[in-house]
Amino acid sequence: MKKMISIPIIFILLLSNLFILRNCIYKIEFKEEIIKYSTKYKVDPYLCASIANLEKDITHDSIKPNIKYLGKVYDKSNIDLSIEKWINNNNLSANNSFQCKAYMKNAKKLMIVYRILYPDLVFKTKLRNFKNLLWFLSIKAYKKLNFR
Repeated sequence: MKKMISIPIIFILLLSNLFILRNCIYKIEFKEEIIKYSTKYKVDPYLCASIANLEKDITHDSIKPNIKYLGKVYDKSNIDLSIEKWINNNNLSANNSFQCKAYMKNAKKLMIVYRILYPDLVFKTKLRNFKNLLWFLSIKAYKKLNFR
């Protein structure tokens, strides 16, 4: 009897902890902008979210150029190099290699946390790519049929 009561209580506690983690501690401030611009510039949305979390001076106006620059230096096979180029561009910890390594470690940790807490972020990015493809194909078909 105790086991049957304790299992739902544990389940409820786990769900409430997940809610607190997702909405209070690891909240993504600019979710729609991250989805929009990470799709446009072909950058991992989790990397964008982790850097936006680490950088306190990122606003709605500054998120686009930041993701655009990340798109230029982004390398899927070497995320460390992408983060290092980001740090060097923004003159963050350029003189202190320890701070640079700590920044990279925190960014990678946040990427893992965001992958667990926000699995829908990649789905929304892929859905946006699919919608853009359909829009492009419909315009191309319209031009081919030459309706006037």
